[in-house]
Amino acid sequence: MSTPSLDRVVAAVPEEVPVAIEMLADAFADDAITNWIYPDVALRRPSFTGYCAHMLSQPSAAMQIIDDCGAAIWLTVDAADESSGPEETTGPEVSASGRRLMALGDTLAAWHPRERRYRYLFAMGVRPGRQGGGHGSALLARGIADADAVGLGVYLEASSANSRMLYRRHGFEDLAGSLTVEDSPPIWPMWRPPQSAPIDD
Repeated sequence: MSTPSLDRVVAAVPEEVPVAIEMLADAFADDAITNWIYPDVALRRPSFTGYCAHMLSQPSAAMQIIDDCGAAIWLTVDAADESSGPEETTGPEVSASGRRLMALGDTLAAWHPRERRYRYLFAMGVRPGRQGGGHGSALLARGIADADAVGLGVYLEASSANSRMLYRRHGFEDLAGSLTVEDSPPIWPMWRPPQSAPIDD
């Protein structure tokens, strides 16, 4: 099956953002890392969508969508900028999910580039019923092309072996072996240096 045209990947306008966040929630419903961070099924979806909305509130954040099934959240991070991760929160009021999110963020912080400006793919997903049609590849290729156009590398974290394989096909390399935090599932920090032209899918 061919990958959808990159022209179908567009920037989400404000009224499309809530629906796009719900697309991501659908896509991550069975994600092992997401389910580890938010073990309470009743709170999982609202917590996940709230965190996506928080990330999109950052000045450099942008959301891209494809058709009515897939979305990606991108951030442009300046050198030595640590604001792309979870906000540090302490005290007895912090939930178990908040502590897990902070612990994961602390572990992954060491792998974020610090010496250069870069693009960070915070989240990308396609609704389960539409997966396998190349929409994720199109979303990724569009973001890579945009980063290449301005000479920026891309950092991300693969939360499954399948997504890691997708990213490797698009030129990403592992920065470390699989990482775990406490009893979490594995996660892979990955990097793709800027290139003069995007890699074809």
